[in-house]
Amino acid sequence: MYDYVPDCYPMEPEYPNPIGYCTECGKDIYSGEDIWVIHGKWYCEDFIDSFHTEAEGEEYFDDGI
Repeated sequence: MYDYVPDCYPMEPEYPNPIGYCTECGKDIYSGEDIWVIHGKWYCEDFIDSFHTEAEGEEYFDDGI
């Protein structure tokens, strides 16, 4: 249809800017994502899940229950 791409159309979709980052792993955190705030520091859900999985494997939580 067109022999060229007009300048008014972006070539790639625009991505939202991150609002912060995970304190531990450095992953970008975007608006609307679930985060954990512990002592004022932000942690992404992926980091918390990986920590929990690792701790379960080492029976870390058995003493507290």
